[in-house]
Amino acid sequence: MCIRDSSQEAKSLYMDGQKRLDSYADTPEHETLSATLTKCEKLKGFFDEIREVRATQLSLPDDVERALGRLDGLKEKAEAGLSGPQLKALEDARASIQSAAGTNAAQANNWLETLERAAKERKNLRQALDQLGAPPAFLPESGGQRARELKREIEQILQEDDALKIRELFAGIGDKERQRKLLEELRVLVDQGDAE
Repeated sequence: MCIRDSSQEAKSLYMDGQKRLDSYADTPEHETLSATLTKCEKLKGFFDEIREVRATQLSLPDDVERALGRLDGLKEKAEAGLSGPQLKALEDARASIQSAAGTNAAQANNWLETLERAAKERKNLRQALDQLGAPPAFLPESGGQRARELKREIEQILQEDDALKIRELFAGIGDKERQRKLLEELRVLVDQGDAE
C-alpha cells in the first residue's frame, strides 16, 4: 500500500468515525471511538509528513540531511505506536531519499569523468574549464579534489596552447623591425604584470 493510500484511508476512517461519533454520545463506546479517531488523525498526519518529506527537492546534500533528519524525528516521535507497515513506510521513504542522493552523486561523478576525458583528448577545454568553475553540489569530496586538479591541468594546457599560438603568429610576422617593436611592447606588458 502506498503512502497516499494509507493517508487517504486514515482520513476516510476519521471522517466516517466523526459522522458516527454523535450517535454514540453518552455511551461507553463514545470514549473508545473518540480515542480511535484521535489515532486516525495522528496516522493521517504521520503519512502526510512522510509524503511531504519524500516530495522534497534534493538539490543539495544538506537537503538530503534535512529530509533524513525529519524522518528520524518522525520515527522518534511516533516509534512506540508504529505498526510494521508504518515502520516500513518510514524506511521506504528513507531508502528512496538515500537512493536519490546516490543517483545525484553518480551523476556528479559522471560529469567529472566526462570532463577528464575531454582534457585527456584535448577537446572543448575552455568549455570544460567553465564547467569546472561550478561543480555539481553532490560531487563527493574526493571528486572535488579531482576537479580542482583537473582545473589546474586544463589551465596549464590552455596556457601552453596560447603560448604556442603566440610563437607561431610571431614567427609569421615577416618584418624583423615589426617583430622587435612587438617584442618591446610585450616586455612592457610583462613588466606591468610584475608590478601588479
